[in-house]
Amino acid sequence: MLWIVLATLTVGWAGDPVNTLAPAYAEMFGRGEAFVGLQVAAFGAGAALMSMFVGMLRRRLALEATTRFGMVVLGVGLVGFATAFHEAVVILSLFVAGIGFLLGVTTTNSNLQHRIHEDLRGRVMALWSMAFLGSRPIAGIIDGGVADLVSPRVGVVTAIVPLLVGWWAIGKVRPETMVTAD
Repeated sequence: MLWIVLATLTVGWAGDPVNTLAPAYAEMFGRGEAFVGLQVAAFGAGAALMSMFVGMLRRRLALEATTRFGMVVLGVGLVGFATAFHEAVVILSLFVAGIGFLLGVTTTNSNLQHRIHEDLRGRVMALWSMAFLGSRPIAGIIDGGVADLVSPRVGVVTAIVPLLVGWWAIGKVRPETMVTAD
C-alpha cells in the first residue's frame, strides 16, 4: 500500500501550484485578485464536474488505472497552465487539472479503503491524509521558491515532476493486484 500513499503524495503535491502560484499568474497577466479567484474556481469547477462522473469511470476501470488516468489529466492541465500565454488558456487548463486532481485523490482514497483491514483503517487513512495534506507545504516552498527565482511557469513544472514519478510507479503494479470498484 506504500505506492498508494506515494501516489497520494504526488497528486497532493501537483495540486499545490493552483493555490501557491495563482497570484503570480494574475500578476504575470496584469490582472488582479479577481483573476486569482477565477483560477482557483476553474480548478474547483473541474473537480466538481468530475465528481458527478467518477463513479461511472471507476466501474469501467481498475482503481489504479483510474488513478493513473487522473494523474495524466492533472499533468496535461498543469502543462497547459505552465505554458499558457492567454488568460483563457490558464482557466481552461486549471479546469482540466481539477478533473484530474479529483480522480487522483478519490481513487487513491478508494483504493486504500478497499485494501485495508477495518482494524487498520484509521491509522492507514491518517497516513493517506499526511501524504495528501502534508506534501502541500513542502510543495509550496519548492514551487513558490522556483517561481521567485526563475518564473511562475517553471514553478508549475516543478510540481509536474513528482506527478510523473508517481504515474510511473503506479504503472509498476502487477495487473493481478489491481482492484475494481464495486
